[in-house]
Amino acid sequence: MPMKKERVFEILNGSQIQDVFYQDKPVWIQDIQGDQAIVGFMNASDPRKIAISELYEK
Repeated sequence: MPMKKERVFEILNGSQIQDVFYQDKPVWIQDIQGDQAIVGFMNASDPRKIAISELYEK
């Protein structure tokens, strides 16, 4: 199920680690800009902008 902006805010403001994925790759959410999230990938150094609707939790 695609992630919603409200859920991204919950994850950013929460103290627990949440498993978030983009195309079956784990990511961590660093920031939100409009309808996009700035995410980091476990195996890449440069963060990317991804549409929030393309992120999901398992």
